[in-house]
Amino acid sequence: MHSLSDYLKVERNPQQEAKFKQRMQKIYQDEDIKAFLSKHQSEITEDMIQKSLSKLDEFLKEKELHQAGLPGANPGFIPKLFLNEGYIDVNYEPSAAYLHAQKAARQQHNLKNLMVPQAARHARLSDIYHHTAVRQQVLSELVHFLEQVQSQGIQDIRGFYLTGTFGVGKTYMLSALANEMMAMDYQVFIVHFPTFVNDLKGSFADNTMTQQIDQLKQVDVLIIDDIGAQFNSAWSRDDILMPILEYRMREGKPTCFTSNFTMKELEEHLAHSKDGHEPVKARRILERINYLAKEMILSGENLRAKERERG
Repeated sequence: MHSLSDYLKVERNPQQEAKFKQRMQKIYQDEDIKAFLSKHQSEITEDMIQKSLSKLDEFLKEKELHQAGLPGANPGFIPKLFLNEGYIDVNYEPSAAYLHAQKAARQQHNLKNLMVPQAARHARLSDIYHHTAVRQQVLSELVHFLEQVQSQGIQDIRGFYLTGTFGVGKTYMLSALANEMMAMDYQVFIVHFPTFVNDLKGSFADNTMTQQIDQLKQVDVLIIDDIGAQFNSAWSRDDILMPILEYRMREGKPTCFTSNFTMKELEEHLAHSKDGHEPVKARRILERINYLAKEMILSGENLRAKERERG
């Protein structure tokens, strides 16, 4: 399609003249253009309008493409008129759809679900089953955590250590918290610790182990899922877990945990490895976990098994 600027540059034959007048009429009848000219009528002269016809035509053409759902010259952006030192010009602002897509992409980048069950990946606090006093109390603590973050940021906010039997919803609850944090533009990692440790064993060959551990150290919010379920070794305890916890404690970074062990039981579990009984090293780990997270017991029925029976 020819633009108005094409017709302005050449001497027009009768057919072109008719198209030119038709386009001019469409420009002057456009509601957004009329509103702009009316708003700035004290600043705009007829000469300015004539000098700006190609820009007005550009505005109308891009607006029509956007309304038709077509990409136009600047996909994702909508045209806006403005005065630019003696003539009318066009700039482009991101559309609501573009901003929504950017936010979704940013949130996807902010949340890394490392080996978390599919059912928990899109959980939100509003989805949590809370029909028992225990679950209501845990949910209340999670809501309070978010309120603290909103009012003062994440620095030195204490996380949670959710303990309970299999299938009661520990991972689901903290995944919901992660998604709420992600929506607030914080970067969150959820890592299933036994799988993470096992995968690190394969990182010796490509020298990425340090990089992977550093990611867990530095992320805004870290959720360590199923801590204690891994086969305990001095290496996983002292060379992986300890540096992560030490860094996050020192830097005041929110850290949460899920476990089938209570903190006391986890300490005993971590004290035993093939190197023997090392209670001091286990106690040092638990001191850091206790500093970083408040222990909460999540009791109740096995929701995972219940959901499977229902399905």
